[in-house]
Amino acid sequence: MTLEFKPIELFGGAITADFPNGYLDVSNIREVPDHQEIYLDASGFSSIIVEIAERVTQPPTDEEAL
Repeated sequence: MTLEFKPIELFGGAITADFPNGYLDVSNIREVPDHQEIYLDASGFSSIIVEIAERVTQPPTDEEAL
């Protein structure tokens, strides 16, 4: 069985990620905070949660990020 993916726009299109087909946006069925994106597998056994924990006003260099 081959797992297929589809592009999903997160946070109003600011980030794009490829999620497996069959994952549904939880915000269509319940309230989700603005700093989170939650997708639930149609079977209900797994989920993907993307959360913004902190705003960075000036991006660090690669060395500073490590």
